[in-house]
Amino acid sequence: MFYFLFDQMNPSGFFVSCPERGVGNAVIVEAATAQQASDRFEALGEDFETECSCCGPRWLEADPRDAYSLQQALSYVLPEDARRGVYVHPLNGPFYLHTSTQED
Repeated sequence: MFYFLFDQMNPSGFFVSCPERGVGNAVIVEAATAQQASDRFEALGEDFETECSCCGPRWLEADPRDAYSLQQALSYVLPEDARRGVYVHPLNGPFYLHTSTQED
């Protein structure tokens, strides 16, 4: 299994956050393939269609080249997002909020 990072852009100048669904500025999903990760991410209630004309899409689908270990995926999260917390969705079990105290 691999972990795929969904890093939120902020079209229209705001971020979407829904702690009840495990969605924040960054979301990590465990899956066997990029397509499975994208499908699991969409099941959280997010989509890859939402965008604004000047900023582009809010979320990008998982790319097969971006299949990481959990530690690798966490290392690609921006420091300010890591401090807010990253929602991790393991294949088995409930999602959880991973927080970091790393410096910029």
